[in-house]
Amino acid sequence: MTCSPNYYLKSHGNGTRGAQYGNDANKKTLEDDMLVEFNNASFGWINSREELLKSNTDNALFRNINFVLKQGEIAFVTGRQGCGKSSFIKSVLGEMTLLDGSMAVAPLSTGMPIFYASQNVWIPKGSIKSTIIFDHGYDENIYKKIVRCVELESDFSSWAEGDERVVSDRGYSLSGGQRIRLGLARAIYDYSIGFLRDISGHLW
Repeated sequence: MTCSPNYYLKSHGNGTRGAQYGNDANKKTLEDDMLVEFNNASFGWINSREELLKSNTDNALFRNINFVLKQGEIAFVTGRQGCGKSSFIKSVLGEMTLLDGSMAVAPLSTGMPIFYASQNVWIPKGSIKSTIIFDHGYDENIYKKIVRCVELESDFSSWAEGDERVVSDRGYSLSGGQRIRLGLARAIYDYSIGFLRDISGHLW
């Protein structure tokens, strides 16, 4: 399932580049500090080319969304269980199909990283520390700050091995909250410019 956003990259002649809507009737430059912009965008789940050809806004999950997210901003998507919070995040990630309107997502067009920390956290077999660092170099100062911010310090102090504790694949020996906080720590450590969290479950 892929998204079909109508944007393209345009050089502004001064060395900067921005994502721009491709429809001549609705060209709009995505400013350098902009991460996401939806303009009357409608999204749906499309599983095949046949569905795409037959699709219209009647079977859209989201209709006429206007949404803007700039660098440095934090957006909270709230609502009751099953109302579509996770699907909205998937639309930003480009996993839903754009049925109408226009969208521009800077990371999808420029290679800027997005780290999506799902409520179903993937945890490989290994130590807690290696799970957070993943394939990046170890920076003790950054690592300790992140561990403190996501409140994993108390967990580390309660384990005999601390952050060298080895967990099995998927981390079943950890609580749900510990897995989510571990995934969040990994997301922040990844130095991502933008990251999205799906918090349908409890953190603690």
